[in-house]
Amino acid sequence: MADIPETGRDEAAPGAVPDAAHGAALDAARALQARRFAGIDLSHPAAAALFTAGIGRLAALLAAEPRLFEKDAPAGTTSHKIGAPPKFIHEIVPPPPPDVFFKLQRVLADENTTNEDIAGIVSADPGLTGFLLRMVNSVYYGFPDKIDTVSRAVSLLGRREIFSHAAARAVSEVYRDMPPRRYLNMRRFWRHSLACGLFCRAASLAAGVGDPERYFVAGLLHDIGKPQLLLALPAASETAVEAARMENVHQSLAEQRLFGYDHGEVAGMVFAKWNFPEELTDAVSHHHHPERAQGSHKTAMVHAADFAVVALGISVDPRAHMPPFSPEAWETAGLGPEPLLELLNAVETHLDDFVAMFSAG
Repeated sequence: MADIPETGRDEAAPGAVPDAAHGAALDAARALQARRFAGIDLSHPAAAALFTAGIGRLAALLAAEPRLFEKDAPAGTTSHKIGAPPKFIHEIVPPPPPDVFFKLQRVLADENTTNEDIAGIVSADPGLTGFLLRMVNSVYYGFPDKIDTVSRAVSLLGRREIFSHAAARAVSEVYRDMPPRRYLNMRRFWRHSLACGLFCRAASLAAGVGDPERYFVAGLLHDIGKPQLLLALPAASETAVEAARMENVHQSLAEQRLFGYDHGEVAGMVFAKWNFPEELTDAVSHHHHPERAQGSHKTAMVHAADFAVVALGISVDPRAHMPPFSPEAWETAGLGPEPLLELLNAVETHLDDFVAMFSAG
């Protein structure tokens, strides 16, 4: 690892740091950031910029929510050795998505389907209707006039965007009411997921590449393997989190060692079983191993978004080690330090509004 960059009182830049974040909290945050970034090459401009920018965010979070940084009570006798995978990945069965999602998949695949047909299916599901209208009337799109009918929303957005929103709604609904878990706070999980989705969409728009809505869905749902693993393998999944904390490594590395696969691959399995497009399946499967995706820009962007958002402490556990860092993926994503931090600031500006919108049911 390169030397930790020297930083002063401006290490929270860009963005103002509250007075409460200075002093002891700032010192504690810098020490925490150094531990989280252990093994990350800080000679890379993006890694160095995120290391520095994250210190102020962590300090403010430490001042606002100190309980997030408290050490866990002893878990008892937990072994960090698992002889054989509790289940092979193909044995994990995800819950089915809502019926409306499969209906939409069928009609959207039919070129003869009209916008009225699509609107009829959406309108029959109150939850999806409300979600779609909230999205289309949000700053996400910035339409000048209020859109108050599903048929109007469908005509404005088009098939690919309707699929993307239906997919986002379906997955969030399936995993929304997860039973309480010691190591998975779903409020923080969805906040991290939304930040990644918004970042991927904004970066795609800024670069003028790809379909922004597919980038949004890939970013939003990249970590869905975490709740799925906890549903399928609750005790073993908690063991993986505990092992990652004790060894100061990222959770995906502990999962790979203990199970032979990680939560990204589990997310890809869920996508494949739900018949998502292959490009989306690959992006979530390989977001911690972008070299496996053969230069996929979408995979590289999800990899970069996840790393960047975690660096700022927007994650389930702001104490946890940083995800793997691939310089090649960052080159593919084409994100330099300055536009990277500008995009992150823009995402943070609207993040609370989107969290509230997704939580509305």
